[in-house]
Amino acid sequence: METSTRPTRTRLPRPNPALPLSPSHHTYTKNLTGSRGRPSLHVTSQRVSSHCLNQPVRSVQLAGVAPIPASSGQRTRHRLSRGGNRNANNALHRIVLLRMRHREPRTVAYFTRRRAEGLSDRDIMRCLKRHIANEIYKVLMSPGLDNPVGQELRQLRREAGIPLTVLADTLGVPRQRLQRLEIGTRADRELEALATATINQLTLEKAA
Repeated sequence: METSTRPTRTRLPRPNPALPLSPSHHTYTKNLTGSRGRPSLHVTSQRVSSHCLNQPVRSVQLAGVAPIPASSGQRTRHRLSRGGNRNANNALHRIVLLRMRHREPRTVAYFTRRRAEGLSDRDIMRCLKRHIANEIYKVLMSPGLDNPVGQELRQLRREAGIPLTVLADTLGVPRQRLQRLEIGTRADRELEALATATINQLTLEKAA
């Protein structure tokens, strides 16, 4: 017995004229409609219009780390949010794990304080993901404030005629770490200041 299906038409939502349009607006609208209002069901990467990040709370909701009240009785807590972009949520989760693994001072202090308040490790990680999402939002809205000046460091090293491997051996750090600092994919103020001082010292030794 053959069965046939009748094609259905989906009405896309009309763009809001009050919102700034961008090339990614239609992509986001299509993903939103295809997932029935839940972009988290899409495993492919998606672009988001600028109006979706005009407030910190929206960026937190977009990453799926917005607090959802789940209190019962005299206990106040929040449950896991399963909405938002799961790729962004996974990235935040990895950042928390790396900070815990490397004993980042702020993360350790936050864990200690929240554990004393009676929160479980899972709840603390959810709070940390929300705080990190706010940090990323500030960087996105104000680019260049905390970005490393790696290009200036590379130019200074090249003008001094010091190879990257020589500088890395002098500092006692891996060459790849310095390379990431120079190309701007790593922010390390202490290493940047130490490398600058070392370059100046080696330059003076050559001149002498």
